[in-house]
Amino acid sequence: MTETTDSMPPIAVEWVAQPGDVRRATLSALRQRRFWMRSLVIGMVVGVIVAAVCIATGSGWPLGLLIGGCFFLGLSLEMILLCLFAAWRQNRKVLRAGTRWAAGSDAKRIRIENQINTIIIARENIEGFRRVGSLFVLRLREGEVFAIPVALLESILTDPDLARLID
Repeated sequence: MTETTDSMPPIAVEWVAQPGDVRRATLSALRQRRFWMRSLVIGMVVGVIVAAVCIATGSGWPLGLLIGGCFFLGLSLEMILLCLFAAWRQNRKVLRAGTRWAAGSDAKRIRIENQINTIIIARENIEGFRRVGSLFVLRLREGEVFAIPVALLESILTDPDLARLID
């Protein structure tokens, strides 16, 4: 029986979070189209249903449309604010000032490490990268999405195999 040693990719770049990185990463969520579309579509569906119920129960077209529009605006704004708050809570854990991040890669894998965990990603599982503000959004074939500070992946993305995946 032979053993194969499968070592992790070596660390090629280290980055330390600075004051303001939590805020910048949280506001980067506003630049994602998916973030806006989900909130607006759900708000629109609820607004249309509420408007239809108001009109059907005899409130009249103007009042029904006004109430439906208020529900649309209120629900959309509430969802956006809740999502921003959730992103801020997550970001303050991993991006507070002084937090150390590291990344590296070899021919088959990418390694991303922070104080909470170490992630090893097989290159063939990467579906694409997209820069969103101060973050790179990394999409995997399984549907998982990771937001990683730009400073970590810029040196790794010089590899032509990965550079072709940038959206």
